[in-house]
Amino acid sequence: MLAGCATPGPPQPPSLALPQHVADLEARRQGNRVLLTWSPPSQTTDKLRIRAAGPTAVCEQIEPDFAAATSASSNSSMQQCSPIVATVPPADLHAAAGRPAPAQRSTNPSQAQRVTYAVEIPPELGRKYPDGAAVFYVEALNPQGRGAGFSNPAAVPLAPAFEPPAGLAAAATKNAIQLTWTPIQAPAVDRVRLTGYRIERSEGGAQMPDEHLLVKAGTPSDGHVADTQFAWGKQYQYRIAALTGVFAADGRQVAEVQGEWSQPVAITARDVFPPSQPSGLQAVFTQVGAQGYIDLTWLPNIDPDLAGYVVYRRSESGAPERLNSELVKAPAFRDTAVVPGTRYSYSVSAVDVRGNEGPRSQEASELVPKP
Repeated sequence: MLAGCATPGPPQPPSLALPQHVADLEARRQGNRVLLTWSPPSQTTDKLRIRAAGPTAVCEQIEPDFAAATSASSNSSMQQCSPIVATVPPADLHAAAGRPAPAQRSTNPSQAQRVTYAVEIPPELGRKYPDGAAVFYVEALNPQGRGAGFSNPAAVPLAPAFEPPAGLAAAATKNAIQLTWTPIQAPAVDRVRLTGYRIERSEGGAQMPDEHLLVKAGTPSDGHVADTQFAWGKQYQYRIAALTGVFAADGRQVAEVQGEWSQPVAITARDVFPPSQPSGLQAVFTQVGAQGYIDLTWLPNIDPDLAGYVVYRRSESGAPERLNSELVKAPAFRDTAVVPGTRYSYSVSAVDVRGNEGPRSQEASELVPKP
């Protein structure tokens, strides 16, 4: 019998377990905070699954001109970057929903949970470089602190962020929720200026906002806006933030910085607003055989929530009394309970679907003649 054995292949070098570089870094600024978001690598440069996640190095470089910094940036990674502003352990990286990111990632990169990390920008940087940029890179490291290179760049403007405007208030009117605030008075600095306000609306108990409103600074609308897309009976919360625009030398706006949100203002939209007063009321006596009656007609109300009308009648010496127990749906009514020789005065009011009754119309009078 012959015995055989497999021929061994060439020896393989041990894996360095270097995480692949990050290629989808994004940066978003709000106030003096920058929220960095990226997908942590799930494989090493050897295409092996990462078994234990290491820390992430965050690098920040300051550029004096935002437009030049963004036009010169490329999507390719870089090997070296300084200064390192943070070395973040895995437990300090958070998923978009605010939960700690798992220590072990999915082997499928498309299923990797994106993580976030917040970096503070000192206000003095914005004052020193008002039209500059902070360019961020991240590098995923192994537990021994080694990585394969930094990510793509992600830049945010260094322009100073304005504090939220004061005096935000909300008041319900018949057709809208009126929002008011005190406009910010701020002169332009270099190529940076206040451009407007962002207003966010959330329904009571909702996890995410459902409406965004934008108002330009320095326009007739600065300081107030009407929210017409609302529903009666619901509770809403509003908050407002100022927007700073960064402009290139040719006048183009190249970036925007949103300031911090104001404290929210809550309001419950209660409909306590009655319909408008009916007009054009006319009263005409008609005799058909032995039966006499007075016909009333008036112009229809155009209120969208109209439910019907109430008809009132009074004699010359009496007080107005309601004639109909059920709301009249059409702008007409026939009064058959009339007495010959009596003059009657009529008025009409409108009622909405929530039971709010509006003011009575001007009276219309008619005499029932004697036989």
